[in-house]
Amino acid sequence: MMIGNHPPLPVKPGSMGKPRAGIEAFICDETMNQLPAQQQGLLCLRKGWGSMFRTYFHNDAAYAEKFHDDIYLSGDLAWQDEDGYFWYVSRADDVINTAGHLVGPFEVESALLELDEIVDVAVVGADDPILHQRIIAFVKLRPDLQWSRELELKCRIYVSNKVSTTAIPTEFHVIDRVPKNQSGKILRRVLKAVYEGKDPGDLSTME
Repeated sequence: MMIGNHPPLPVKPGSMGKPRAGIEAFICDETMNQLPAQQQGLLCLRKGWGSMFRTYFHNDAAYAEKFHDDIYLSGDLAWQDEDGYFWYVSRADDVINTAGHLVGPFEVESALLELDEIVDVAVVGADDPILHQRIIAFVKLRPDLQWSRELELKCRIYVSNKVSTTAIPTEFHVIDRVPKNQSGKILRRVLKAVYEGKDPGDLSTME
């Protein structure tokens, strides 16, 4: 645990917290330039913390790819506020590039889950000839509800106000269950494959 809400740190709901003692964390762009507060980028750590891996078993090359000189690339997108708290956006390989804007599916999912009508949700990016990728939301509703134009409009407005207008899903699909692995991680590749009419691949890790 490199970053967390550790006593006596005041908690900011939704934040990852701050780096623990001895950990240097910061946000970089793709050219490894450190970014200022409020700008989204790659979450990085300065090399040399306790219990740090020396390599990956039988895979030195993969281990080396995680570093840029003495900087460790976590593979997460995040941003840091003016008080030094870090805020998670998504995995870097999950980010959706829509019309030149980078949108983390996690922030859209978090917004939609705040609505009482939605029990669970997963967001993926689908190829689009104009937008590059369009945002697709798969939602599980409360058992007593049915999807409607009014509810869709409510979802769109809420995401626009909570996240941004560029993060509004272009499509909503109601599903009975969001596919997840045994650790509770959303299997986005499964949803994307089903949406595109492709083979979802290995499903052995699904709960």
